[in-house]
Amino acid sequence: MKKGWGLKRTGFTIVELIIVVVTIGVISTIVTVSYRAVVNNGHDVAVQGDLKQLADSITLAALDDGAIPEPGAAWNAGVATGNSTILPGITFSPTQDSYFRGHTNLYYCVDIVNGIEEFAVMARSLSGNSFAYRSDSGATQITGLNVGESTNPEINCGAVDMTDQVRWSYGYNPAPEFLWFSWADAS
Repeated sequence: MKKGWGLKRTGFTIVELIIVVVTIGVISTIVTVSYRAVVNNGHDVAVQGDLKQLADSITLAALDDGAIPEPGAAWNAGVATGNSTILPGITFSPTQDSYFRGHTNLYYCVDIVNGIEEFAVMARSLSGNSFAYRSDSGATQITGLNVGESTNPEINCGAVDMTDQVRWSYGYNPAPEFLWFSWADAS
């Protein structure tokens, strides 16, 4: 007796089709995750390179002027004074598409560390990772805090252990009327 009304089987069974669909799904998931990792790594590398370039600019300005550039704002007895949106004498063009834009970002902090005035620059990448470059210790990844999530400069600058006489500027504010400040938008 013939099965299937005498027709020969020429197609795939439902099980074979399910296996093919699942296999394609697994491969596409692997490719998507790998692509996202490569893109995030690119953002991280761009931000780290920007921080090093900004630190080099600040160091050169300090050599020219005999002092680290003074940030726009200071923290005195729990009260912010000055204008944190300026950084006199510094212009910088960050790779803007690589920066997280949900909070204030691209901080410049100055503090007295072991009796010496030091600076740090830090930012949060679009990947969500935060990085810093300190004048006395070099580059590092910040853990435990996303740069800019707090509006308190002691918390942001404290992420790089600058908490004594904190002075700061920042380069980005997500409010539509601000966005990138002039010192950090020299494009």
